[in-house]
Amino acid sequence: MSPERDGSGEEARSRRQAAAERYRPAHVSVLLVSETPPSDPDRYFYFEDAWAQDALFRYVAKGILGAVPTRGNKGPLLADLRDRGVFLIDLKPEPADDSPLAGFVPHLVERCRELTPDAIILVKVTVYDAAYEKLESAHLPVVDERIPFPGSGQQRRFEETFARALEKASGQRGEVGTTGVPEPQPSERLPRPGLLPWIMLGLVAVLLFGPLVAVVIWPGRVVLWILIAWVAVALANAWEDQIKARSRRRSGGR
Repeated sequence: MSPERDGSGEEARSRRQAAAERYRPAHVSVLLVSETPPSDPDRYFYFEDAWAQDALFRYVAKGILGAVPTRGNKGPLLADLRDRGVFLIDLKPEPADDSPLAGFVPHLVERCRELTPDAIILVKVTVYDAAYEKLESAHLPVVDERIPFPGSGQQRRFEETFARALEKASGQRGEVGTTGVPEPQPSERLPRPGLLPWIMLGLVAVLLFGPLVAVVIWPGRVVLWILIAWVAVALANAWEDQIKARSRRRSGGR
């Protein structure tokens, strides 16, 4: 078999790197480490058109997103994983390389330091056995869970251990989504703080002078004006509290 047909070779490697880079998060919350890419050059975790015989992606998407991949939704699901900060790399970059996994661990440690993930989950027992102690000794946030590859009758076992690993990862990172992976954070445009005093001043004016105007113009609607002013002040206070809470989250309170 030629190098290109067994998943090795420069062309196959470049295709995998380009596909993975497209779905690399700006910040990696959960780094998944698999053993090696598939030997078939047309199959890979990050190939959008590779959905058949794609067990690892199928069960990762199910465990994190609660979704089942189909022929048409792999691209959107990959984008969802990226938005949640999930990224996958391989311990051994070339599937045809028969070298022991231990020889690839030093480079894995370097890559993990470069990616600075919040948590590292090792997928496949052989990966755990080869890399866990070295990653822990390097003071990297590796999760202590031996997870089998989701194939050869190990699918249920994968689901159970992967769910536990996500829970442990959530404990290492703090506030996360229900699946153990952070929910995607939408861009939030906060109101300009400089406008808030003027808004409050206007509401105070309504509160003070609204009833007086109501007496002169609409004598029978004083109660209505008081109620409107009270609701406006309550909404302003709630808005101010929301701004403060968002500011705390952005400044590192997450």
